[in-house]
Amino acid sequence: MIIVVGLSHRTAPVEVREKLATAADALPAVLARLSARSELHEVVFLSTCNRVEVFAAGCRCRDETLAAIREVFGGEQPIQRCRKHKERNVFSELPDEQKPNTQSLLRAAWKSPTAEEGEKRIEQLARFLERDHEQAARCLREGVKDMFTLQRLNVPPSLWKCLATTNLIESPQSGVRKRTMNITRWRDQAMAERWAASAWLVTEKHFRKLDGHRDLWALANILGRSPVSNATPQLKVA
Repeated sequence: MIIVVGLSHRTAPVEVREKLATAADALPAVLARLSARSELHEVVFLSTCNRVEVFAAGCRCRDETLAAIREVFGGEQPIQRCRKHKERNVFSELPDEQKPNTQSLLRAAWKSPTAEEGEKRIEQLARFLERDHEQAARCLREGVKDMFTLQRLNVPPSLWKCLATTNLIESPQSGVRKRTMNITRWRDQAMAERWAASAWLVTEKHFRKLDGHRDLWALANILGRSPVSNATPQLKVA
């Protein structure tokens, strides 16, 4: 599970940002504290003059992962859970003949214009499934509010396809793994950094424009960031 939490000059006053801002010499201690948590597999920490953000790859234990983040930074943060992983987890508890119909109902729920309507559809599906597949229904209900964060934040529908799953993160990481997996002996950290950087550059050549990229300015506003302009960003995705 991927979690992103943070604040900026658009969402928090300077008094709050100063408490979380981290100087360069203190970064190793912050990263060590986060990385020491068994629930977090990888952590990236960003601290600038006007924003602080944490990007973390955690285990599937949602509550434990969020607790690790909030222990350091506190507060409630909006989370959009991966809908592809939700489908996969639900399908693992269903017989093959039940999967096509369930998939159609799930994807109809994902397209609901409001979070309230989407959650209502998910609950209706869960009630139907729990008659014969109680575990699938339980899995479907778990973290349901986090499945509709995009609707709750009024993110443009054109961005739902790419932001509703972790493919945006996993795809380029897969490209890097593919280009480094044959290395069996890493001599030192410098070698690992060179290969990782080179692999990312090669992987980047296969990126394409993000679906809905013309509406990224709206996402920036929702997240409390000031886009350079409303011009079309050239963000690309694997």
